[in-house]
Amino acid sequence: MSKVTLERPAKELMLMCILLGKVKLAQLFWAYEKEPIGGAMFCTVLLGKMSESTTDLAQKSEFETHARVFEEKAEEVLEECYAEDSARAKMLLYRQLEDYGSNAVIRLAARGSCIHFMSHPCCQDFLSEVWMGKLSPKNSIFHLLGGAVLGLTLPFFIPQVVKYARMDNCGILQDSDSLSPHDSELEDQTLSSFSEFERTAESKGPITRSRACKIW
Repeated sequence: MSKVTLERPAKELMLMCILLGKVKLAQLFWAYEKEPIGGAMFCTVLLGKMSESTTDLAQKSEFETHARVFEEKAEEVLEECYAEDSARAKMLLYRQLEDYGSNAVIRLAARGSCIHFMSHPCCQDFLSEVWMGKLSPKNSIFHLLGGAVLGLTLPFFIPQVVKYARMDNCGILQDSDSLSPHDSELEDQTLSSFSEFERTAESKGPITRSRACKIW
């Protein structure tokens, strides 16, 4: 009999238990998963799809209940990370997970319609930053209105009125007025710095509940 070697046994066994309906056992393997937030979100999406594919009302309700359990687990881990370091917790939301189809946590949450998870302050802050682009959240309505007026008359003076956010060498957004001249030179190095962050995270071992936001 040939042996089967699993690169991520906890993840493989967790997903197998989900498909077999052994949710309690899947929760046990989830505790050993390298990506606790991503793993829980993937299980939520999977259970949601299973709920949509069945016509049995009792089974549908059971799948939805289990999906909510995994969503809550993802929320708990994210809350711990956000309480310790909000900036790096947001990095966990958009970091691509190679073992889950190169999806990001925020994309899995949207695909699974995880309203409660998306309403977490960490997710809301991240989505606000995406919506604002490189504009600093410290801009008041007067800054934005002034920038709009200058955009029509004197566009070269917009940077003097509107505040912009920049990336530090770890890929974290910072306000331009809190950066040193050396930090400003690092704006174009965001992608390479983020890759270095991921390599450092991998070299320090699996991400568990207590290490989810300590990998740097």
